[in-house]
Amino acid sequence: MAMVSLTGVAHAQDQANDNSGAGANDQEIIVTGVFSATSIERAPISITAVTEDVLQRQAPISSADALKSVPGVFVNSSLGEIRNIVFSRGVSARSLEAAGGYFYVSLQEDGLPVEPVTATNFGPDYFSRLDIMNNRIEALRGGTAVVTGANAPGGIFNYISKTGKSAPGTQFQFKLGLEGDGKSPLYRFDAYTGGQISDSDVYYAIGGFYRVSDGARYPGYKLNKGGQIRGNLLWDYGGGSLTIRAKYLNDHNGWFETLPARDFKDPKILAPYTNLSSVLPPASPHSYVDFGTGEIRDWDGSNLVNSKAVSFDVNWRHDLTDNIQISNSFRFSRNKAHWNTVAVNFATPLTDADGGIRTIQSTNGIDGTYTYRLPDGSIAAVVSQVGATRTLVVNNLPSQNVLAGGIMAGLAYQPDFRSETFQDQLTLSGTFGRHRLSIGAYFDQSTFHQRFSGAGGGVMTLEPRPVLLSTTLTRPDGSVYLVTDSSGWAGIGQGLAIRESGTKMTDISIYGGDTWEATDKLTIDIGGRYESLTYDNFTYLPAAFTGNKLTTGGRDGNPLTLYDNATTARGARLPFKRKYDYFAFSGSAAYQFSDAFQAYVRYTSGKKAPDFGILSGITTPAAIATIFPSAEKIQQIEMGLKYRDNGMFIQAFPFWSKNSNIADNQTFTYKAGTPNAGTNYSPPPVFGQVETYGVEISGDFDISSQFNLHADLTLQNPKAKGFSTYTQGPIGDGSDDVVSTVPPGTADNNPKVIARTTATYRPVEALSLFATYSYLGKRAANRRNAWYLPGFSTVDIGFAWDVNSNFSVQGNVTNLFNTVGIMGWAKGGSLLTALDRQTLTPAQVSADPNQLFSVLPNQPRAFYLTASLKL
Repeated sequence: MAMVSLTGVAHAQDQANDNSGAGANDQEIIVTGVFSATSIERAPISITAVTEDVLQRQAPISSADALKSVPGVFVNSSLGEIRNIVFSRGVSARSLEAAGGYFYVSLQEDGLPVEPVTATNFGPDYFSRLDIMNNRIEALRGGTAVVTGANAPGGIFNYISKTGKSAPGTQFQFKLGLEGDGKSPLYRFDAYTGGQISDSDVYYAIGGFYRVSDGARYPGYKLNKGGQIRGNLLWDYGGGSLTIRAKYLNDHNGWFETLPARDFKDPKILAPYTNLSSVLPPASPHSYVDFGTGEIRDWDGSNLVNSKAVSFDVNWRHDLTDNIQISNSFRFSRNKAHWNTVAVNFATPLTDADGGIRTIQSTNGIDGTYTYRLPDGSIAAVVSQVGATRTLVVNNLPSQNVLAGGIMAGLAYQPDFRSETFQDQLTLSGTFGRHRLSIGAYFDQSTFHQRFSGAGGGVMTLEPRPVLLSTTLTRPDGSVYLVTDSSGWAGIGQGLAIRESGTKMTDISIYGGDTWEATDKLTIDIGGRYESLTYDNFTYLPAAFTGNKLTTGGRDGNPLTLYDNATTARGARLPFKRKYDYFAFSGSAAYQFSDAFQAYVRYTSGKKAPDFGILSGITTPAAIATIFPSAEKIQQIEMGLKYRDNGMFIQAFPFWSKNSNIADNQTFTYKAGTPNAGTNYSPPPVFGQVETYGVEISGDFDISSQFNLHADLTLQNPKAKGFSTYTQGPIGDGSDDVVSTVPPGTADNNPKVIARTTATYRPVEALSLFATYSYLGKRAANRRNAWYLPGFSTVDIGFAWDVNSNFSVQGNVTNLFNTVGIMGWAKGGSLLTALDRQTLTPAQVSADPNQLFSVLPNQPRAFYLTASLKL
């Protein structure tokens, strides 16, 4: 059966592990695209196997980063180990923002999703880490993912772990890194052991890692610290197998913010910033009030994003007869993420044209003289505020070449996420004559909760590793208020993003398929899936403070400490439901012209239901009554050509992809004077589509016994049309927002060219030298094609030396020439203004080509040395 299985089959997974060493001349076995293990050549799907050797040679910084060697897949890992973006074949809406980087795809471990729920700033890569226990990755792009992938039409990326049967032995690995162009240390230790328990049919495996690093852009504290441990027991009882797996992860990770830049044609990071600069705030620990419980909690930037994951799996496979098999895969997981980091951290003038500073410091409508001081007590700036007008009176701020009167403004971001998930998939497969039939059912029930409490807003210096500016307010009557607490944060418990919501998501699916060997050469398969997805949601209305901030004593009883004088309270609980039912199908015809050459053609039609990130934008009774986000439609046609002979393996996949009914949400803040002032809302979406023609080409060539060349190339032409954007009206309550049509053009953030080539030279059996050239083509910065992120190339080099049969050493230099490539961007301004990228027009760029904006560069040069000991 050639239909893609969400979970795979236990014995197929074992077979894949047993064949993990297949080389270019061998039949490479895959399981993610089949109900029973089959060779990659015979599977009528576009799938790539990233082997353990390739993973080690690549030195990826994250789970997503390892997918760069897969043709047709776009990966943005520039933020670090978390908040990565992954999409394939032009199915890329919303990919400008890392808050939803896995919207269309499923990241899996051993055949089941790591985290079925996706929401804004919550998804699977917070809870997935590569380690020495990874055996391989199988990457499916589009196609049959709509049939047996749970609400993941863009692709399935299955990270398969070792077992004691497939990888007996013990291994230790120590990795020393110098990231940030050799300036920031990384220390990492991995361990693995596995094998047979005595003379029984039971095999064990256990492994994991611990790592500490300063990060590629050192913020003054460790940017990554933590690790995971996991293991499995496999009982192979002859007529089947039972595998039990468990994992515990506890990791702290930061992520990088954008840097100030100018020149849309050739973006340049502005001095004193470089591609090594961090704009994260100092640790600045302080207390805040939990929005849900009212408890006093602590925020500390050096705690970063703390992700914790516990999972328990049971996989069972049994041969009912010689030609009928049954398998069942179950997973329980509990994932949590507690954030202590900064968000919407952008350069903006203290004169505050867009109101961002007044919002984060909670000083709207409070006139007087604001004095901003450096940590040593010296005056950095003085501003006179009268109504909405702020005048800079004294300016001793640094980096005025970047922006006159400029500072860095951001939020002490403090969301709490937690989910609990039960997944189960049952598959029954059988061979009857020339037919291979499979039927199955998938069940997932996930409970998800998110809370944003508001730990304050900060004004910082416009320089690398900024410091917080303490702020005082002198009123016209001479009274003096502390706008910030002792750590430099203001508006604690107020301002943007304070909310609480959650859902119970239930996904019930049935699927089936038939692969018919019509002749010895011709194979036809077809499969379908019915999916019923229900969200039982709730949201709490935030109750904005309505008193007088200047006279209320707040949490500490002192009216002169303005920073805690007003707290947004939790209001009424609003329940609501949304349900999605749809049918997906995929079919192909494959023909084996010879033992070396196979070809197929496939048509796929499916849907993508909204995730909770979209549904959580429904925050008022009016929105509950009127906004019903609909499922997107995905259609694809692809052809596959696969040729393997005499040390050469070539694959080509011409494709057409259409993603329609795309709703792109915008977020505004209710303006002062409106009933919901200070809280967020999203206007009703307008629907558009992205259509892409392209071809993915992959080739692996053994030029000689010593020299191998591997190349991947994606050429595509992504087009978008039908989209619109909103501009908030002057009233600011959503009643007078103006919608404007986006002209048809190139789809945003979608490169027309992605190329990657690796050459490996082995002068002697024990030594390998390798180099990788990568090119990412230019990308439209938004749907209006206001400007284009330039294309750029990077080079990685390395060596691997097997000192003896037990000890090996590997060295890597990534981004050898320290090339600065632009992976993301934001508009000029602060807070939501900067994030509203889709509203920037070509006319605005032409009128002010030298305006300030911000960019996110790729990872800078890094050096790694890894020593491995096998016992």
